[in-house]
Amino acid sequence: MPYCRVGSLLILTLALLCLSVSTAYPEADGDQGQAYYHYLQAQMEWKAGNLKGAVDQYKKALDYDPQSAQLMFELASALAQQEHLRDALYWARKSVQLNDSVSTHLLLARIYTSLEQVGEAINEYEQIIKSNPEDQESYLLLGMLYAKNKEYEMAVKTLKRLIEKNDEALMAYYYLGRVYSETRLWTEAEKYYLKALDINPYFEPALFDLAALYEAERKKDKAISMYERIVSFHPHNTEVLIRLGGYYLSEDRSSDALKQFEEAKKVSPDDTRVLARIGMIYLAEGKYDEAIKELGNALSANPDEHRARYYLAAAYAEKGEPDRAIEEYKKIPEGSETYIEARIQLANILRQQKRPDEAIAILQEAISSKSRKSGLYIALAYAYEDADRLDQAESILWEGIKEFPEDMELQFQLGVVFDKRGEKEKSIVKMKEVLVANPRHAYALNYLGYTYADMGVKLDEAEKMIKEALQIRPDDAYITDSLGWVYYKKGLYDEAIKELEKANESVGGDPVISEHLGDVYYKKGLFPKALESYLKAESAYTKKEDKDKVSAKIEEVMSLLGEDSLSDK
Repeated sequence: MPYCRVGSLLILTLALLCLSVSTAYPEADGDQGQAYYHYLQAQMEWKAGNLKGAVDQYKKALDYDPQSAQLMFELASALAQQEHLRDALYWARKSVQLNDSVSTHLLLARIYTSLEQVGEAINEYEQIIKSNPEDQESYLLLGMLYAKNKEYEMAVKTLKRLIEKNDEALMAYYYLGRVYSETRLWTEAEKYYLKALDINPYFEPALFDLAALYEAERKKDKAISMYERIVSFHPHNTEVLIRLGGYYLSEDRSSDALKQFEEAKKVSPDDTRVLARIGMIYLAEGKYDEAIKELGNALSANPDEHRARYYLAAAYAEKGEPDRAIEEYKKIPEGSETYIEARIQLANILRQQKRPDEAIAILQEAISSKSRKSGLYIALAYAYEDADRLDQAESILWEGIKEFPEDMELQFQLGVVFDKRGEKEKSIVKMKEVLVANPRHAYALNYLGYTYADMGVKLDEAEKMIKEALQIRPDDAYITDSLGWVYYKKGLYDEAIKELEKANESVGGDPVISEHLGDVYYKKGLFPKALESYLKAESAYTKKEDKDKVSAKIEEVMSLLGEDSLSDK
């Protein structure tokens, strides 16, 4: 008796039928009976989920009936389901030679598609549509294949033919949107995505692709609106919440961004991206303890999340724990995307701690890495300047300029070094070179204007340049100080006081601004105020020559105020 599995009425019936067939066939028809027997066995194996067994039985059936197109077709189908695509293709081709049916062409098209033989798959679908012009699925699949093959004109033509047959064909509209997106025809793409969403407002692929389209077009408001719509449909989609939160951040809507990230955290509590972004928002808001907690959680979930570690170090630095910041910055390895910035920030902390030699060593090591950037050369020049090694500062800047000849920040800093060495003319020439390359370089405009003011020359030109710099960076206290200094040099003391007091309010404690205020108060005869400003400058200056210069001014003001003036202070 043929093999059967007890427990299934359908399979038992098939087995009994198989027995009756094999015994009913006369001796001359034995091959047909055996073929049918193995065919039924293959059917039972397939229904039982045993595709390998089904393939074996189909092959045995073909041994008895080698010209059966139906057996070849079903064998090809079973092989395709097992992803034995080359074997499936062989039998499907043999089947279509014997029986040129639509079903076999469909099978061939799907096998060719799986094998990435797009041209052959296109030919099959074209034949299917020719035989059956009402087959809507074939139009859709053919259009998708044309798009995959970058035959965009044919893709559009095919998909529009489908829409002519069915104006509610959602997938046709969607794929037309995709084709037009790939060809950067944004207006047409948007039109078809929106049509797909008219048919089904909840259709996720169109929602996401339309949001991506708005991003590509840099239509931030529309992108935000689309992501908000997606969130209303899918409030627990972490990726969308993160995306929307990122857009809110770019719009300075930190509270809205935080809300999205907190929602994402509920869905994915260990997602390091979410935890890191929450920490970064707290850091930007000056909530350093909260930032440290969230960034620490991100690192607990993934110690290799180097960006989270970078911002954790920044949070410690801002909180006033430089040693903890140094510890975290040092953990960021070479090769990390934050390695260079971490080394620059680490060097800045060391410089603030009056440890320029350690900063120099850190930056020299970073410059020897494969991922060096121009900022490293500038940072190292700063460290050399702190160590009063101006010749080495110049040398490292020339080295950076050789590697990054288009970077004007290196050229600008070289001009600063020339100035610090007392080479005013060389500094002026360099700043002019920077402005030729970038006429809106605010700091070069300011530096050149201030230099002229300090030298007492070209004061109208200096004023014009500094005002232009302020238009570019209106809230920069140091540029505001420069404008006040120009007014001072022009004898416009009331205007000078106004600008210098504004600068002092922004960065109270800067010794140069304090000294400038003292000078203008002195000119106005406001000697108590002048003395107060000079004393602040003297306490903030670190170099002896600067302290000595202000001390002389303090003595002069004291002589005008009387002996008790210093004790009053």
